[in-house]
Amino acid sequence: MFRQLLQRALARTSDRQVILEVDNTQQAELLLEQVPVHWLVLSLGPAGEIPAVALRLMARHPHLSLLAIAVDQGQMEVMLARPGQPHRHVPLKDAGLASLLSILHQGEQAPEIAAFTGSA
Repeated sequence: MFRQLLQRALARTSDRQVILEVDNTQQAELLLEQVPVHWLVLSLGPAGEIPAVALRLMARHPHLSLLAIAVDQGQMEVMLARPGQPHRHVPLKDAGLASLLSILHQGEQAPEIAAFTGSA
């Protein structure tokens, strides 16, 4: 259910419609070289960190935004791609689906980001 909600939300963020599901990071790396994917969605690491492979992929593909989730801990990390600028990091702790959807829909223009995270 969460996966389907997330797919719909990402599909509506803009004209970007490419959503692919892969089973491992090696597969993701290969696909990113061939398909113009705009969002990478994966699980946070065991300590709640963004996996190193995701950071590597974002460095190689600056147009790529990231959503990393630890559903059992109520934690999400969003890294929004911004043309010509560093990614905007938006950590969300115990945020609801409405908060996440607002950030995904409004992207870097979201004025609510400060309200959700306590910082801009």
